[in-house]
Amino acid sequence: MKTFVLMVALSFLAGCGTAAPATCDSRTCSGCCDGAGQCHAGTGALACGSNGAQCFACGSNETCDGQVCRASFTSGGGNAMLGGGSAAGGTASAGGMGGGTAGGTVLGGGSGGGVVAAGGSAGGGTVLGGGNAGGGTVAAGGSAGGGNACSCNTNSSCTGTCSCDPDCSITVACTAARVETSLPTVTSSLRAIATAGSSAYAVGDGRTVLKLDNGTWTSVSTPSGTQAYDLKDVHLIDAQNGWAIGSWNVAVSGTTYVYGMGLKLSGGTWTISQNSLAWGLNAIDLVDAQNGWAVGRSGQYARILSGSYTPGTPGNGTTLNAVDVIDMQTGWAVGEGGAIRKLASGTWTTVLSPTSSTLTSIVLSDANTGWAVGTAGTILRLAGGTWTLVTPAVTNVRLNAVGLAADGSAWAVGDQGVVLKNTGTGWQQCDGAGSMVNLRGLSVNGTDRWAVGDSGHRRQLMP
Repeated sequence: MKTFVLMVALSFLAGCGTAAPATCDSRTCSGCCDGAGQCHAGTGALACGSNGAQCFACGSNETCDGQVCRASFTSGGGNAMLGGGSAAGGTASAGGMGGGTAGGTVLGGGSGGGVVAAGGSAGGGTVLGGGNAGGGTVAAGGSAGGGNACSCNTNSSCTGTCSCDPDCSITVACTAARVETSLPTVTSSLRAIATAGSSAYAVGDGRTVLKLDNGTWTSVSTPSGTQAYDLKDVHLIDAQNGWAIGSWNVAVSGTTYVYGMGLKLSGGTWTISQNSLAWGLNAIDLVDAQNGWAVGRSGQYARILSGSYTPGTPGNGTTLNAVDVIDMQTGWAVGEGGAIRKLASGTWTTVLSPTSSTLTSIVLSDANTGWAVGTAGTILRLAGGTWTLVTPAVTNVRLNAVGLAADGSAWAVGDQGVVLKNTGTGWQQCDGAGSMVNLRGLSVNGTDRWAVGDSGHRRQLMP
C-alpha cells in the first residue's frame, strides 16, 4: 500500500514538473492533458490550454468543454466561458454555450480587463455588437483603443479611432423618438418650435402656427398681413406670451423684395406686431415679454423695445440666421459663411470665425459658453468666450437647430432626420441619417423635447 501511494506521488511530481510523461494519463495527471500529451498542473483554463485533450478534476465553478476546463456561469440563458480568444491582458469569450450572456459581465481579465455586456464576445478585443476593445470598458457598440470606449453613433462602424468629438468617452443612450401623427392635413414645413411647460407653439411656412397643450396639437388661426407670410422663428416667455417673426415677398418689375414681419402673442392671442420691416427676419430671442433682438437678411439687427420693433442699421450684408442673447446688452448671432457677431455693451461687432460653413443655429448657457451648428455637420463650441470647431464631424448633413435641455444635455437636429446628443462627453448620433424628413426646428428647454420639420412633421425626442 505504501509503495503504491509513493508511486502515485512520484508520477504526480513528474507530470507537473519539467519532465513530461511519455503518455499523459488523466488518472495520474492531477491537472489537464494537452494535445501534445503534456500534463499541466491546476484546473483553470490557462493551465489546460486551448488545445487540451482531456479534462480532469475541473473546479466547482468550471465545466469541461471541448476537453478543456472553463469557468462558467449562466446569465440570460447561456454559459459564458473564460478561456477562448485572447484579449489584451486576459482570456475571454463571452457568449459561449447556449447563446452567451445577455446583460452579463465577463470577469477574470476579459477584454483587456474591461467589462463585456449584453452578450458581446471578446476574442482579440471584440466586444458587444461589433465594437472593438484594446483594454477598457465598452458598451452599446463602442470601441476603445486603450482607455474608455467611444461610441460615435449608432449608424457607423467604430473601429480603431472613433469618428467623434475627441473628449467622447461613453456611449449616449437614446430612446427612439415618438412621431406625432395628429393633424395629418398640416403639410407646410415647420421651421421652429418653442416650449413653455406643457405648452408649445410650432411655426412655419404659409402662416402656419400649431399649438401643443397638455399633449394635444391644434391648428391656430393667424392674422392676415399685407401679403402671405412665412414664419421662421418663435420664442415664448410663458404659455400665453411670446413673439414670432418671418418674412413675405413681393415682386415689382421682375425684382423680388423680401420684407420682415412679426407676430406678438399676448394673453394667448396672436396679433400682427410688425408688418413691413425693410429686411426679412430669420430668428428672434427675447429677454422678457417686451424686449429682445431679431436678426435676418443683409445683417439686419432689429431691437424689440417696450413691445415694438426698432429696426437697426444692417451690418456688412451677410445674412444672419440665429441669435441668442443673455440680456439686451449681451449675446451672439451667427449666419452665412460662418459669420459670427458679438453683442457687448449693446453694440454688435464681428468676431473671427473658425469656419466658412453657413451657421444656422446657436444656443448659450452663459455669455461665454454655448454651441452653434451649420451646414456639412458643422459644430462650433464656445468656451471661455472663444469659438472653436469640433472635429472630426459626427455627421456630414446640414444641422438646422441646436438647444440645451434642463439636464444640461445638448441636442441638435438636421436634414435626413439626424438627431445628435451631447451629455458632456462628446457629440453622438442618436437618429438618422436616412430617408427621414428634414428637421428644421428644436426645443429642449422643458422636460419635453420636440423637433419639427418638413410636411408638418413633429417628433418628440426621448431622453
